[in-house]
Amino acid sequence: MVVWSHSVVTFFPELTWFNKLQLGNAAVACFFVLSGYLMQWSIRTWYAGRLKNFIVNRYLRIAPPLFLAGIFSIIVHFGLVMMNIPLVGIENISLSVVNKYNAAYTLLSPVFPFNDLLIKMVPAVQESPYTFVRYSWAIFTELIFYWTILLYYVMMQFLPKNMVSFLFYCACIFLGFAGIVSYNNLISDDLVNLIKNIPFISQLQWAPHFLFGVLFVKVNRLSIKSFAGSLPLMITYLLSAIQLSLYAKADFMWVVSIYTLALIAGFSLILSPKKTQNFGLMKLDKATDQLLGGLSYPIYINQYAIALLMISLCGYFSISFAEINVFARTLMFLIFNLIVILLSSYLIKITDTLTDSLRDRIRGQKL
Repeated sequence: MVVWSHSVVTFFPELTWFNKLQLGNAAVACFFVLSGYLMQWSIRTWYAGRLKNFIVNRYLRIAPPLFLAGIFSIIVHFGLVMMNIPLVGIENISLSVVNKYNAAYTLLSPVFPFNDLLIKMVPAVQESPYTFVRYSWAIFTELIFYWTILLYYVMMQFLPKNMVSFLFYCACIFLGFAGIVSYNNLISDDLVNLIKNIPFISQLQWAPHFLFGVLFVKVNRLSIKSFAGSLPLMITYLLSAIQLSLYAKADFMWVVSIYTLALIAGFSLILSPKKTQNFGLMKLDKATDQLLGGLSYPIYINQYAIALLMISLCGYFSISFAEINVFARTLMFLIFNLIVILLSSYLIKITDTLTDSLRDRIRGQKL
C-alpha cells in the first residue's frame, strides 16, 4: 500500500483521484496498531521478566537494515549527483541536501532517539536535516513506542498494576491528543508552540494507534464483551481515526473506511483458528506469512531510493510517463514493483544473516 501510494501517481499521473485514498497513510496507521498488538503479546510471553532482552532485540531488528538502507540510499543520491543526473524521484530533491552532514545524520538515525545527542554536536546538520532513507519518521515513531511500552512494564514492577494501566492509558491519550492538536495547529499559536516543546510530540500523535493494538490484546485475551469494558478501546479507535484523517488531510470517510477495513481483514486472519487460508490460487500459512512479514520492513525503507534511481534515470533519458501508452506504463509499473521486492529481499538477507541467530538466542526461541 505504501509503495503503491508513492508510485501509482508517478506512473499514472492521470489518476488524480488515487491520492484521495491515502493508502500509504492508512497502511502506516495499521502498522502501528499491529505493532502495539504484537509488542504487547511478545513482551508478555517471550520477554516476561527480561525487559532488557526485549529492547535489545527490537534494535537488532530495526537498526541493521535501516543502516544498510542508509548506505544504499546515500550511494544512489551521491551517484546521481556525480553523474549530473537531476534527482527526480517521488519528490524533487534539492542538491544542497546531498552533503556529508546529512549522510552522517542518516547513518546515525538507526540509534534514534540517542542520535539526537550526537547530532547536536554537528551544527551543520541542524541547518538542513535530511535523511536519505525517506519516510523513516515511521521507524523513529515505532522506536519511541518500544521505549514507551518498556517503561510501562518497568513501572508495573514497582506500582499497583491497575494504577499503572490507568496512568498509561491517560498519558497515551493526552499525548496523542496534544500531538494531533500541535501538528495540525488546531489552537492558538502560543499553546501550539508550548505543546511542541514536549519531547517527541510529533511522533506521539500516533500513540492512539499503538495503544489500540495494545488494548486489543487485553480485550481479546479476557474476552471483554461489555460496553464499559470495551469503552477505552472505542475511545482509542475514534481518536486514531480522527488523527489519521487530519494527518492525511483527506476525506474522513474515505481514509477511515480503508483503515478500518484493513484492520478488520488483518485481525480476522490473525485471530482465525485456521492455520492455512486460501485466496484462490494463493495460500497463506505460517511460511508465507513470515516471508511477507519479513519483506514489509525492507520494502518500506528501500523503496524510495530504488524509485529515485529508476525515475531519475528515466528523466535523464527523456522518458515521460505521461506520453507512454497505458500498457507499456503498466508493464513498467509491474517491473518497478518487482525490482523493489527483489532488491529489498536481497538487502534484508545481508543483515538477517548476521542477526537472526543472535536474536533467536536473546528471545529464547526461534520464530
